[in-house]
Parts: sequence; C-alpha cells; structure tokens
Amino acid sequence: MCTRRSKSGPLTRGGTPARLQMAWYEMTASVRAHAIARQSAGFTGRGLDGQTFMEIGSIIVVTVTVMDNKANDSAWRELLQAAQTLENDCPGAVLIGGLAVYLHTQNRPLGTLPVSRDRLAEFSHDVDAYISMQDLGALRDLVEVTANARSNKHQATLGRIESDLYVEHHNKLRVPYDELLAHASTYGSLKVAAIGHLLVLKLDADAGRAGSSKGDKDTRDLVKLTVLASDEDRDLLGPYLDPRGLARLKEVGASPRTFTLITRGNAVEAKQLRTIFNSCVDGLRERGSGGSDKPRARSTRLQRPKNTR
Repeated sequence: MCTRRSKSGPLTRGGTPARLQMAWYEMTASVRAHAIARQSAGFTGRGLDGQTFMEIGSIIVVTVTVMDNKANDSAWRELLQAAQTLENDCPGAVLIGGLAVYLHTQNRPLGTLPVSRDRLAEFSHDVDAYISMQDLGALRDLVEVTANARSNKHQATLGRIESDLYVEHHNKLRVPYDELLAHASTYGSLKVAAIGHLLVLKLDADAGRAGSSKGDKDTRDLVKLTVLASDEDRDLLGPYLDPRGLARLKEVGASPRTFTLITRGNAVEAKQLRTIFNSCVDGLRERGSGGSDKPRARSTRLQRPKNTR
C-alpha cells in the first residue's frame, strides 16, 4: 500500500495521521468486545459466517472480531446478565448509559448511513439506569445500594458489574423519570431511554467530562444518537435543546476527528457521516425551545414503553 505524509502527523500507511491511528486503536481496544444484540424471537442467526452466538434471556449476542482480538464473550455475558437482573428486580428500570446507546445502534434502522453496525458498536463496562422510588426499595432488599451525593447517583453491584442508578426525586436528571419511562424503547425485555431523551442526558454528561476518555466516548455517542434519531426522537429532544446544547453539537460537527474514529480511519465514510450529522444538527434548530425545563410531550407513568421491534 502506498503511503504519503500527513500535515497533521508522521508518515503512516494510507495517509492516516499517527495520532489518529493511536486514538482509533485505543478506542477499539477499550471496546474489548463487539456484539450485535437482537431479540431472539424469529432470529435464527444463520448466514453470519464466522460469528459466535450466545443467548442471554431474550437477547442474542453475536460476537465477532475487533482489532484482531476475539470478542470477550464472558464480558458481554456478565454485562447483559446484570442488565437482565436489574430488569427482573426493578421492572421500572430504564437503561440510560453506554449499553443503551449500544442497543439503539444495533437495532435501529440505519437507512442511508454510510457506516455498518460494527462501526457503531462500543463496549460498556457498567449498567446505568433510571429507576423509581418503588424499585429502589425493592432493590435494597436484595443488594447493597449506596448513595453518592457528590456524583448525584446511587450505586450497586450486580454480580461483578457496577451499576450507577439514578432515582426519581433523589437524583434529578433533566428528563423526569415519568417522561423517560413513558417514551422508552424496548429491546427484548430491556427498556431503553428513547434516543431523544438519551441525547439530552449525553449532552449533560459530555459537558462534565470534556477532554477525558469518557468524554471522548460521550462525543462519539452524541454523533451516533444524532444520526439515528427519528422525527419522534427529535421532537422529544426539542424542549430540552438549549443554545448550549446546540452549540456543543455544532462544535462536534466542526471537527473531523470523532467521525474518523467512528469509521475506524475510513476517510470517505467519515466525511459522509460528518455531512449527515451536520445536516441533522441544522434540522434541530427548528425544534429547540431555548432551554425549557419542562417537555411539551405528554407524560404519564401508565403509558407502556414502545416496543421498537
């Protein structure tokens, strides 16, 4: 393969700056495992050569190879079992962290996106969820739950997996628990915050972790969620999208770095993905409410989460 010298870094194969190659490697190495989650109903798993299947509850995980390292089956098994345990013990739990982003990227229609699902997959090390007061009481009867006032969350260990829990009325997030539950998506038996609401929470998390490794992942998640958002998701985001959040999204779109990392150094895919992202952000301007604290959407705990399958 021919090489050329990049203005932003040393000579590299294919012309990708060495610092980006290293960042790409660090990102995919931290993934540790790559999987495609699917509902087991009607899914045979045939025709996916070279992949290993395992079923956890109503979720099927397909492990493949990332960066020449075999996917860590046990890590994914533990993570999804912890999420399933939380769902069993706390029926009102809604996933809001990295696992929530992952499940959306592997189940939402990709449409005309120039990237495949494996480009969007990233491993998560813990289970983050928003739970009700009733669920908190039930969980405390089963495991030790500690309050972390400094970080505005509760924490518990499910098996060997750490879980950050945000409890209604205790750990207030910008999206109220009832609103989050009312519009949650479901994958298998797991409830996942709608992409519009997840974007709100990711913008808040990103604001507090800029420049860190978690902040870098937050930025990649912002891109993935924005390009996967449906009109309904954008309507959910609109009431919460203040000028600060919109400015942050525009800042993300101004730099090619995040898009290069997501596409694993594919310059063509990165450029196309960045164009789509910026177009989506431009469309969000019309839905922004200027920072209203309350959503316009309806909310009631009696509503059932939407099954997106």
